[in-house]
Amino acid sequence: MKPQICLGTAQFGFDYGITNAEGKVKIQEVEKIINHCNSSGIRLIDSAQSYGESELVLGNTIPSGKGFKIISKLKPQDKNEFSLNDISHWEEDLIKSLGLLKSNTIEGLLLHQPLDLLKPGAIYLKDWLLNLKKRGIVKRIGISIYKPKDLLAIDKEIIDIVQLPLSLYDQRLLQDGTIKNLLTEGYSIFARSIYLQGLLLRSSKEWPSWIKESTKAHHRKLEKYAEEQGFKLIDVALGFIRSQQMLEAVIVGVCNLRELKELLKSWNTRNEFHLTNWDRWALDDIKAISPQTWPI
Repeated sequence: MKPQICLGTAQFGFDYGITNAEGKVKIQEVEKIINHCNSSGIRLIDSAQSYGESELVLGNTIPSGKGFKIISKLKPQDKNEFSLNDISHWEEDLIKSLGLLKSNTIEGLLLHQPLDLLKPGAIYLKDWLLNLKKRGIVKRIGISIYKPKDLLAIDKEIIDIVQLPLSLYDQRLLQDGTIKNLLTEGYSIFARSIYLQGLLLRSSKEWPSWIKESTKAHHRKLEKYAEEQGFKLIDVALGFIRSQQMLEAVIVGVCNLRELKELLKSWNTRNEFHLTNWDRWALDDIKAISPQTWPI
């Protein structure tokens, strides 16, 4: 089975995305997007406490009783160690999130920084997370990783979901066996950054000047291949992700209703695009495939 689509919402809260020229999505457009998700069967939504007004916007646009499942993330924790006093702050932030979302429960709560689970005093964080599940406030707990090293903090007693970067160009965690191992150990896997914030869908002519010429040349080859096969770049990008049956869901952000419709058209169209050697398109240019390294 192909993964589920999970709507990413960072752009609902602030200006997000290197190719996003429109800025934060207007509330009227968010309503259109959510309504179309409702009618199209998309029920998973990804947000975070640090996504500006995203949770507030979602609380004002998601219809009740339609089965939407929201996954949020705890604020990044700047402390080097935790104490018993921190529990009240985490609880306060979660209660605020629930209030903004107009919900008593959420599907999942993820940690932005997995290595928080290795800090001195991490037992307080772990106990609080487990308690959220016992109280029925959060169904699943997860971590958002960026590289294999982040998995040093994974704890089977606590973690249910692992959110990780994966795209046609960034296949690191697929090729090194990380994704397969996570699935074998029973974790649910959510992929993000499948478009590299839209770069993968743009012509190499529109790429930033700081990207290496050899990487742009690689993208030009993909553009040529897609054109020869009669596909758009979005078809190739989604074709790769759709083939990854180890994933539970794929997080995709859109800035308007038109982009959502284009996404769904490509996602749901059965075609003859079967590329078995996906690995030929993988890049090892970390600066290009890892948004965390991009110049601000």
